[in-house]
Amino acid sequence: MQSTVINTHGQLELSPLAWAWRSLANILVVALGCLSAGLISISITGDRAESNEILFTWLVLTVVLAGMTVNAGQYCLFRSAIKSGSLWVASVVLIVSPFLAIAIQTNNINFGFGLVIGSLSGLLQWLQLRAHLHDAHWWIVINTFSWALVLWFASQFAH
Repeated sequence: MQSTVINTHGQLELSPLAWAWRSLANILVVALGCLSAGLISISITGDRAESNEILFTWLVLTVVLAGMTVNAGQYCLFRSAIKSGSLWVASVVLIVSPFLAIAIQTNNINFGFGLVIGSLSGLLQWLQLRAHLHDAHWWIVINTFSWALVLWFASQFAH
């Protein structure tokens, strides 16, 4: 059984199993990115909740690194459908990194931030996927759910 086919419009069509695989893989990719951001920020700042500009700079660099981890993992999930990575990278630089930095800095890691990060970055990524992937709108739902689930889970340990 083939999990992907090209339709008459030249778009990649994924089977339900292929979408399920990408859903689970995205949860793991987002979790890995958030875990790396959390571990690096804890090792740099410890338990200090200072508003020191140097610490915030390190935090932003940490979050960008974590965002790029997520970006690379997600790109691998759709590399056959993504012709150029510019919108994909923009979703991380413009959405994921700033929101994740704010969430960590304010110690406000929660389900709501996950909904915002996931839906906004998923929307930007959908703009790129829609031309090459049939039913690409499901990616917005999958990405939103992944971020919300991971940040909700992280919030259980942050407090």
